Amino acid sequence: FNMVKVGDLAVEFHGLSAEPVSSVEPDSKFDLTFHVLEGTSGIELRLVYNTDLFDGWRIAEFLKQYQTLLESVVANADQCVGELPLMPAEERQNIIDMGCGPDRPCPDDQSIHEVFARQVAASPDALALSFEEQTLTYQDLDTRANRLARYLQRHGVGPAARVGLCLERSNEMVVALLGVFKAGGAYVPLDPDFPQERLASMAADADVRLVLTEEKFEENLSALDVERIHLDIDRPAIDREQDSAPVCQVHGDSLAYVIFTSGSTGRPKGVEVEHRQVLNYVAGLLEQLQLAESPSFAMVSPLTADLGYTMLYPALTTGGTLHIVSDDTARDSVALGACFRRYRPDCLKIVPSQLASLLMGRAPADILPEQCLIVGGEACSWDLVDKVRALKPDLRVMNHYGPTETTVGVTTHHVDATDQTSIRPSSVPIGRPLPNSQVFILDSLGNPLPPGVAGELYIGGRGLARGYAGAPELTAERFVPHPFSKDAGARLYRTGDRARFRADGIIEFLGRVDHQVKLRGFRIELGEIENALVRHEGVRAGAVVIHQQEGREKQLVAYVVPAVRPAPTVTELRRVLADVLPDYMIPAFFVTLDTLPLNVNNKVDRRALPEP
Repeated sequence: FNMVKVGDLAVEFHGLSAEPVSSVEPDSKFDLTFHVLEGTSGIELRLVYNTDLFDGWRIAEFLKQYQTLLESVVANADQCVGELPLMPAEERQNIIDMGCGPDRPCPDDQSIHEVFARQVAASPDALALSFEEQTLTYQDLDTRANRLARYLQRHGVGPAARVGLCLERSNEMVVALLGVFKAGGAYVPLDPDFPQERLASMAADADVRLVLTEEKFEENLSALDVERIHLDIDRPAIDREQDSAPVCQVHGDSLAYVIFTSGSTGRPKGVEVEHRQVLNYVAGLLEQLQLAESPSFAMVSPLTADLGYTMLYPALTTGGTLHIVSDDTARDSVALGACFRRYRPDCLKIVPSQLASLLMGRAPADILPEQCLIVGGEACSWDLVDKVRALKPDLRVMNHYGPTETTVGVTTHHVDATDQTSIRPSSVPIGRPLPNSQVFILDSLGNPLPPGVAGELYIGGRGLARGYAGAPELTAERFVPHPFSKDAGARLYRTGDRARFRADGIIEFLGRVDHQVKLRGFRIELGEIENALVRHEGVRAGAVVIHQQEGREKQLVAYVVPAVRPAPTVTELRRVLADVLPDYMIPAFFVTLDTLPLNVNNKVDRRALPEP
């Protein structure tokens, strides 16, 4: 066997005579140049690469894959090129194993409120919740949830019943969701600020039979033909119920909640998540956090986005304190800094773009937690991490990744000194899988890809949700059979995210394979906005993209081809969209075009759309 040396790495080429050839040029003219030449003694291989873009290990992997490809061509001359392997069977199995998080025991027969009840028994007087000037101990929270649960049971709530929660962030929100659990039901978060039509469609798809709300939101719910219980008006009747927990038939595989995400067909889709999936996530996350006893958590996200569940459920199941921050405070750096100076939360999870905006305030260090900062919901930039490190060098920073369909999160990356490499990816890596989670990066044929090669990210393990409420076809499309598992019925979730493994097993996020985007932590299918646009009789065609100017937040831009003249005004278009979409899905800019640019496949060429 002859050896070819790449930097400090040696690569074997079985059966080939190869000699290292020094380059005539000291620098690479192109990013990557691969020469295959016939010499007097056999095949000569020469690779020249830009060291500012590629590490030595990546080039070595490239050469190994090329060798395997050559061997495959010889052994399978009649096979399609796209089906030829890039890895030997043993290495293929190593890649599969690389994406599997450690196995951990996780009781599948427990419910969230059972774990919460153990914390009540252990420390009844400990502080459970704080919101502005209002606080609740574990015993107070348990008692109020028990009373509400009994009241809900009198109104027909039992096993598997779906109860809408149309409430603002507050202590009452947590009382409500625990009350639903204890009554035997599952909650469906409904944002009071959503348009009536959207709330009605979500309630219908999730089969909501009853809504917990307050009198001030009654007008928002006028399109829903379901019974409503008002936690303010009905409070005297609820408080007359017994303090003890009612009997309910809830197990680990019982439904915990249905949470909606944007849908490409123009209709949001509800993800069904069970109690055991939430508890499995919490156990894996706490193993990573390694927080002190009775930690405190700050929740700055709405219940309609599971980003905040990273704070909510670890607090309730560990005896910790959950500091609930109102939406107004969470957007104001001065107010949030004052809040955190008072409560000193140990742990905070926040969207990177929201954190970046807050750090531009007068006292940026005040809005950082005491022990651990978790960023998630969208790609995180290195500039943001560097700024956080400069403000609080000892703060642990974690990048968290996971779609709603896999229960909040499945991978975590601890950002530390090992990330100070000469070649940084465009965003912070998303790390390694949590316990009982599996992450695979596959090609279009479902084959595992070697380190350094980009493919679509698939997720398996105990965190996978049931599927989509009332949408079996969509569930079957996104939750596919698990090709690497021996367990009957095992599934993988197709994320639509592009990613790749590094040589050390850490995963780098590279973007999307479709037109889904993330904006301030919310997942948005651009097709849903486009469908809403063309519902207007004055719009013949429309396209929506996400755009970012240097130094500013990302914003949505809508391109409209009018069907009439004069064209619909921006005010009119915004009003039409506001009837069916939440505020965060309303484009900031509208551009009128005579036609939309098309590519060779007769689809909208989004890259050719003009700057707004």
